[in-house]
Amino acid sequence: MPDAFETAFAQLAPYLHKRYSIFEAPRPQASSTRVLVVFGPGAGALAREATKRGVHVIVVRLYRPWSAKHFVDALPQAVRQLTRGQRWTIGVATLSSRASVLDALAGDVISTLTSTAHWNGPAPSVVRFSLAPNAHGVTAGMANEVTEALLSATGSA
Repeated sequence: MPDAFETAFAQLAPYLHKRYSIFEAPRPQASSTRVLVVFGPGAGALAREATKRGVHVIVVRLYRPWSAKHFVDALPQAVRQLTRGQRWTIGVATLSSRASVLDALAGDVISTLTSTAHWNGPAPSVVRFSLAPNAHGVTAGMANEVTEALLSATGSA
C-alpha cells in the first residue's frame, strides 16, 4: 500500500506544485550521522532549525501503514554507509501532547533499524522528544532546544 501512496503523491504533484513523499527529507544532509524524524504539525519549523545545524530531518507524511523500506531509503547516505560498530544518533519527535503517538513512532523507527530485512547497518542511539506546540505552533526556541539536545545526546538503543 505505501507504493500506492507514492504513486498518488506523484500524480498529484503537478496540481499541488510540490512533490510529496511518505518520508521526506526537506533539505537533505547526505553526510550527516544525526537524524531527526518528525511527525505532526510544525515539522517545518523543526526541519529548518535542525538542517541549519547539519542534522538530516525526515518528515513523516504517511504514518500508517508504516513502510520500513521507504523509511530506510530516506536515511542520509552517510548513515546507509556505516558499518557495524560505527555510531550514529536518531531523534524521534512528535508534535503532539499524546505520549502514545511518540511511543508508537519510536517503536516503528527502532524496530525498522534493529530487526528488519531493509536495514543491516548498526543500531543507532535513540533520543525521544515530545513537543506540545502552543497556539503559535512550534517556536524557534523549541526547535533549537530539540536540535541542541540531539546534537549533544548519546541516547539509548
